Amino acid sequence: MKGFLRWLNIICDDLARFNEDIAKYVNGRLLDVGCGIKQDIFKPKVKRYIGLDYPDSSRVNERLEINKNDVFGTALNLPFKTNSFDSVVALSLFEHLPDPQCAANEAFRVLKNSGYFALTVPFMNRIHLAPYDFFRFTVYGIRHIVESAGFKVIKVEDGGGMWKMIGARLAGYLYSDIMGLGYGVSDLDVKPKKYLLPVFAPLIVFIVLICRLLDKLHCVRKDTLHYYVLCQKI
Repeated sequence: MKGFLRWLNIICDDLARFNEDIAKYVNGRLLDVGCGIKQDIFKPKVKRYIGLDYPDSSRVNERLEINKNDVFGTALNLPFKTNSFDSVVALSLFEHLPDPQCAANEAFRVLKNSGYFALTVPFMNRIHLAPYDFFRFTVYGIRHIVESAGFKVIKVEDGGGMWKMIGARLAGYLYSDIMGLGYGVSDLDVKPKKYLLPVFAPLIVFIVLICRLLDKLHCVRKDTLHYYVLCQKI
């Protein structure tokens, strides 16, 4: 059942797949910038897992009972010494920062030489965690940011193509806008309509199934949902 629910949520499924790959590279002392719930998959791979989050974000997480940060702070001025981490991750964070270039510079500063920096960023996504939602990134834009900070890009992966994006949008519309379910600042005060689940759940499953199939048949990657970037400090 858990695997089916992950498959059904296209965005979460992609991000979970990205995290599985990131887990191959994290080690030693790990800093998770904008950690939110933190990622259990990283814990067995590292000696110490430190999660940092911004106070306002943590209050949102607290209301959802998922607040797991160890340190309060900002990605634009990390409260850590230079060269103090073996790995740094920033998952679905950069779109919420007014200055993502500064955040990349800070990640480079606190990371040790040869350490890995992994991040995920959206390209086609709806407004979320408003009003802290500032940017969307092309593959060229995010590469420019991390390379300008001094990183070497090891690889970039996308979250599929146009049909997956359409499936995620349609399913999200039915789930959040119509049924009032989901999470995020904009959703917290929406009255849930769980009684609509029997009506819309089969439709959501059908939409996701068809869109995933179409994406395999003809993947138009220029309209992807998001990107995963793995960098190294050389």
